[in-house]
Amino acid sequence: KMDLFGVCVLGVVTATGGGMTRDIVLGINPPRMFTNSTDVLIAAVTAILTFIVIHYANKKKQTHVGFREMYSLVLFIMDTLGLAIFTVIGIEVALATRPDASNFLLVFVGTITGVGGGLLRDMMSESIPYIFQKHIYATACIVGAVICVIFCRPVHRTANRLLDRPRLIQGGGSIIQID
Repeated sequence: KMDLFGVCVLGVVTATGGGMTRDIVLGINPPRMFTNSTDVLIAAVTAILTFIVIHYANKKKQTHVGFREMYSLVLFIMDTLGLAIFTVIGIEVALATRPDASNFLLVFVGTITGVGGGLLRDMMSESIPYIFQKHIYATACIVGAVICVIFCRPVHRTANRLLDRPRLIQGGGSIIQID
């Protein structure tokens, strides 16, 4: 029941809020969303397209069970992939910014990058945050971040390189399997 501007704001907050929070925690100033607007533009366009599809479906009375089930399935798949990707990116940015970061910090920023945008969105729309309703969502994110850090940290320390993508992907993959 929001207008197009409200949908855009919430879409951008959902997509970039976790990364912005991560950057603040890591001392990256200004947060990267303000220095590279690509993510903001993609989030805004996606929000507009989603708004149009839902508006059109409601207008054409296409909200039958099959449409809602398909929409829910696509949303679930995209949300799960996004959670895994954003969690791994959070850990990746933390390692690049703070090579000596503690495991706790890596898991924390990975988790906040993954779930932070949705948490901010829900608070802004006066909803009970989703991560407090569906417990496996945040738990999957934390477990995936822990696995990602376990697999990535030894390689990072011994090989003196910041990233080992296959090991990072293992952590992200564990989120998808759990969620």
